[in-house]
Amino acid sequence: MAGWKRFVSLLVLVLVMVGNALPVMAAEIDSQEFKQQKLKFMFVKLLWENWPHKDSGYEIKWGGSTHKTIAGEVGRAMGIGDPYLTTFREYSVKPDEEDSMWWPPWCPDRLCKHVYDPELHFGSAPQACSEKAWDAISNYRQGKLREAYQELGRAAHYLMDVGNPYHSNLEGDPHTNKLKHDFYEKYVEGNIQKLGLDTIAYSAPKITITNPYTAVEELASFSRMYKYSLDSAIGVRCNFYDPTGVCLEWEAYAVDEALIKMVAKTMIQKTAGYTKGLIEYFERNN
Repeated sequence: MAGWKRFVSLLVLVLVMVGNALPVMAAEIDSQEFKQQKLKFMFVKLLWENWPHKDSGYEIKWGGSTHKTIAGEVGRAMGIGDPYLTTFREYSVKPDEEDSMWWPPWCPDRLCKHVYDPELHFGSAPQACSEKAWDAISNYRQGKLREAYQELGRAAHYLMDVGNPYHSNLEGDPHTNKLKHDFYEKYVEGNIQKLGLDTIAYSAPKITITNPYTAVEELASFSRMYKYSLDSAIGVRCNFYDPTGVCLEWEAYAVDEALIKMVAKTMIQKTAGYTKGLIEYFERNN
């Protein structure tokens, strides 16, 4: 009986100690979660402040000629005829015009829907592509063909975006990334014909996909490693300092143009291959 009483006393003591500790543990967990959320907010804030795709100006190059080139050549290769080829091509740039620059406040769609970093598990491009792909299929099944190819173009946009290494690897200084990001996109857009990127897109081997969501993840994982190549191939320098030595004008420039060309050709081919797979997926599910 005495042993039983001792056991009960010990149990009560343990419960009291645990009960006293729980609020402290909860406070520590809340504090850790708050710190993580604060770091995430600061990360997104820095990304957004240095994100190129905020307007319809010259900075949106991957979203302009490059998107349309890939969509047009891939659509033609997959046998999409007009008027739907033109619809698919033109709507492959729409998300850069339509997605909000302020909503949701914790990560605007103009940023989050257009990126996916598989190492940081950041960005919603896989979900955005998947949703638009199924919107396309749903419209087609209802006989709304024009709307179907509009949505397919939007889905292709989110897939193509992660074919740019600066959309799939967000590591590094955001300001430096922005300069190199801009330089790479302008270089690709300005050399489509010279590098034969249109022909590469047309003849790219089709990559069969079974799920648009995982297709974006796969392309992002492939694309991500090429940021390191681009970072070494593109330099950053200051063009103008103020009297105190503060740089007022930064510029990115080619350190190794041959490497930039290699990355551009590799990524256009892989991106076009996945885009062909997206079209096939759409057709297979109609």
